[in-house]
Amino acid sequence: RVITMQRTWAILTGEYPPDVGGVGDYTRIVAESLVAAGDVVHVWSPSNATSAWVSGGVHVHPLPDRYLPRSLVRLQRELSSLPQPYRLLLQYTPNAFGLLGINYAFALWLIAQRMSPWVMFHELYMPLTLAQPMRYNALAIAQRLMLKLMMQSTVRAFVSIPSWGERLEDYASGQSIEWLPIPSGVSERVAPADAR
Repeated sequence: RVITMQRTWAILTGEYPPDVGGVGDYTRIVAESLVAAGDVVHVWSPSNATSAWVSGGVHVHPLPDRYLPRSLVRLQRELSSLPQPYRLLLQYTPNAFGLLGINYAFALWLIAQRMSPWVMFHELYMPLTLAQPMRYNALAIAQRLMLKLMMQSTVRAFVSIPSWGERLEDYASGQSIEWLPIPSGVSERVAPADAR
């Protein structure tokens, strides 16, 4: 007889269905798969909704903005009401957490909470190149500082493509970096006529 322990997951993301986006779709697949495995899953995401709902067994909590102070206050209150222990999982892209990917307040809040998140890095930062306007390079540098701050609290890092892992090593401080291939949201069973 196999004894399994039910885990509680708190997932922070920049988008979640019904909002449209690849990271949101990915997060839904992960969240619903964890529920199917018997875990309890809560997802926080910016939304126009005014109250929480359950979708596919996942408890979805709307945030009023992209992890700015108003959302951080709500998030801290709601996370403190979850049964302990829970695993915090962030779905990271630079713009997911607001302020063009330089929401230092969110990164510092995360460090101060000592939550030790696991982070799935879908993207790291904007490119840095002389071929683009200086304001984009300034943003690219600022996003790299944000990434450095994020890695200070991260205990386990995952990347969506192998080359992100190589780049993330420059910001790591001993964490292992693992590649997790993105599952396809496209059905494997497609009629030939539909494919054409």
